[in-house]
Amino acid sequence: MNGEAEAAGAPRPRSAARAVLLGAIAGLLYGVIGRLLTLGVEEWLRISSFAVMTVSFLALVPMGMGWLAVRPHPAPGVAVRAFVPWLSVLACLAVAALLGWEGSICLVMGAPVMLVMSSIGGTLAGSRRHPPRHDAWLVLPLLLVPLESRWPGRTQVREVRVERDVHAPPAVAWREIVQVPAIREEERRPALFTALGFPRPVSATLAIEAVGEVRHARFEGGVLFEETVTALVPAERLEFTLRARSDLIPPSSLDPHVTIGGPFFDTLDGSYALQPLEDGGTHVVLVSRH
Repeated sequence: MNGEAEAAGAPRPRSAARAVLLGAIAGLLYGVIGRLLTLGVEEWLRISSFAVMTVSFLALVPMGMGWLAVRPHPAPGVAVRAFVPWLSVLACLAVAALLGWEGSICLVMGAPVMLVMSSIGGTLAGSRRHPPRHDAWLVLPLLLVPLESRWPGRTQVREVRVERDVHAPPAVAWREIVQVPAIREEERRPALFTALGFPRPVSATLAIEAVGEVRHARFEGGVLFEETVTALVPAERLEFTLRARSDLIPPSSLDPHVTIGGPFFDTLDGSYALQPLEDGGTHVVLVSRH
């Protein structure tokens, strides 16, 4: 009798697998519906791709996906609570990629946050202190995303500094900086930023080396920067302001959330500094602000 009772009380493997499948589908549907609703919010508020950049969407929607993914399971263990929600999130990201809702850059950057938040939602759903039947909170993103989307964002100026030693005298290094010839394929190296979808640099030209002249920096996908020279000392220093010709950039070249000159990202200025080394080489410092 004891063995029969234990067998009757224990979840059968098939029912547990069915619960995982149903939960993953429920979480996926919640995420897809949430993304569709943000598209409506963006159109309603007449803003460009801002609703998905809110804390409400990036945190609460994945939590809801995790909650729903674990909810149908009769006896979710630690692994089920933590990792079954990932099925919903990964499937939702795949749908977003296939339908073109997001670019690869945003998907890669958002995935870690969404996976962690979904695990938190799944853990809460499997906790006895938070019975999974209490689902009313799932409407919170629908209420908070429109409100948060209306808050003005903060503007931050970031500086990126890159330093390299070049095995050439400053005069030679200077020529390669002022006039960057077309970069050959064999000169390129694998890089994370290009793997994520950022256009690769192609060339740069400056017709006259003088303050006020414009250096044109070209990237793949039709991306063009106009760099107006503000300071120039041959073989020593080059300073310039940066202006992206966003009117010439095809919409498909960059993800909407990282479009140069868009609501989230823009370039300001940059500089090259060349310092001679004792071995005859050159220490090059590139500083850019965005």
